[in-house]
Amino acid sequence: MVALIPYLVLQFKGLGIIVATASYGVISPTVAVWIGALVVTAYVILSGVRGSAW
Repeated sequence: MVALIPYLVLQFKGLGIIVATASYGVISPTVAVWIGALVVTAYVILSGVRGSAW
């Protein structure tokens, strides 16, 4: 579990950069990361760890 944290941080950082670039700066990278984290958290809560691993 601990080894996956840097991978998750890189994914969120990339998400923030892509969303900020695609929206021409309208959506800040911080907001994009928070929205992404909420979506991932909701998915894991609803499907369980097995669903996210699949």
